Amino acid sequence: MRDAADGTMPLPCRDRLSHAYILAAPARDGLPPARRLAAHMLCRAGGDGPCGVCADCHKVFAGIHPDVIYVQRLPDDKGRLRREIYVGQIREVAADSVVLPNEGSSKVYVFPEADRMNVQAQNALLKSLEEPPAHVRFILCAENPGALLDTIRSRCVELTARSGEDAPYGDRELDYLRLVAGGDRLEMLRFCLSLEELTAAELEEFLRRADVCAGEIMCGRAADPGLSLPQLDALRRLLDRAKLCVRRNVNVKQVLGLLAVGTID
Repeated sequence: MRDAADGTMPLPCRDRLSHAYILAAPARDGLPPARRLAAHMLCRAGGDGPCGVCADCHKVFAGIHPDVIYVQRLPDDKGRLRREIYVGQIREVAADSVVLPNEGSSKVYVFPEADRMNVQAQNALLKSLEEPPAHVRFILCAENPGALLDTIRSRCVELTARSGEDAPYGDRELDYLRLVAGGDRLEMLRFCLSLEELTAAELEEFLRRADVCAGEIMCGRAADPGLSLPQLDALRRLLDRAKLCVRRNVNVKQVLGLLAVGTID
């Protein structure tokens, strides 16, 4: 079974989430959509995608959620990453999986390089995939899904993440749209302050990509974070105004001030 789950496509329906996914993506691109999917699994808002503003979303995107566990290659005695993920690590996952979540509704095990598991490790993981505890989910990122055993793949929903170089917008623009939907002025101010180091060209590109994101939502080609059509229309007018300011050499901080004040009614 295949679907698309990157920053530009709707995520699986929350009420039909599988316990295990294989996310096919280049190694450099797999982690952001994996985090988005993990946030979707844990988000408290209950919408069509992660809200980006609840405590669970914040922690997932910051990489500090106690219930999102990353299973990665370990360093050797010289500090270099080992070539494979070994069976001992998977046995630790199996032992940990029976423990209830700390904060969230589920425990999510993310494998940024699942295709680095050796055969013994994959066979050990298979046992957890066959009979997982009800509160456990797995996200297996793989540049080469074919390196995974057929028995592993048959128990997972396979998703394809589009390369970040090809995506018309990314996590930053999605976070902005989610904050617009959330309506929290303080969080929006913090977000805009985080962009102050952008150059004028980088800010214009962010505004352009955010506008594309809003347009995709309006056309039903991207998951709606909870914005009405009038809100999306008003937002796109604001983004056009901000882009015009950048082109007229208005200071970056002033443009971000316009966004911080004008985005949320």
